[in-house]
Amino acid sequence: MVSRVQVHVEFLSPGVRRAIESGERRRTLGDYVASKKMQQVAETCRRTHEDLQSRFEQAQAAMTRLQQGADDVRAFVTDMSLLDNAESSSRAAQDIFDKITDAAAALESPASNQERLVQELRQLDARLRDQVVALTSFKNTHTATCIRALRRISTLNNDLVQLPATLTSLQA
Repeated sequence: MVSRVQVHVEFLSPGVRRAIESGERRRTLGDYVASKKMQQVAETCRRTHEDLQSRFEQAQAAMTRLQQGADDVRAFVTDMSLLDNAESSSRAAQDIFDKITDAAAALESPASNQERLVQELRQLDARLRDQVVALTSFKNTHTATCIRALRRISTLNNDLVQLPATLTSLQA
């Protein structure tokens, strides 16, 4: 290729210019640069290109991971279904507790049907226990989800911290 690249006459010495004007052949880059040197330059350029392409792909992969991870975290933060279920269960537990309080107060009355009230208290106690189990399950699921989200954020932070250095080295 170097023997095909012509050198513009303005870059040539005055003597060579006159020789070309008198009919000698035009000079090419091959007249000034050894073929072996140009092969070395080509090899260096190829390696540099591969290195830069690899670093660019790494940066691109990190950006994709960051974007997907941010979407995952955003989905967790905006999903209120678990908290809504827990709130509903908490309200149901409070209602049951209020009924237990009323039934316990009715037991103190001499005119009450104590056997019926004791049976009602047992049923209310079982329902309240079920609500406590449900609330505990909601809380444990939410805690596990928060821990997963925090781990995801930590992983994303590692990518985010490394990205500026990668981009700076690419730019350089």
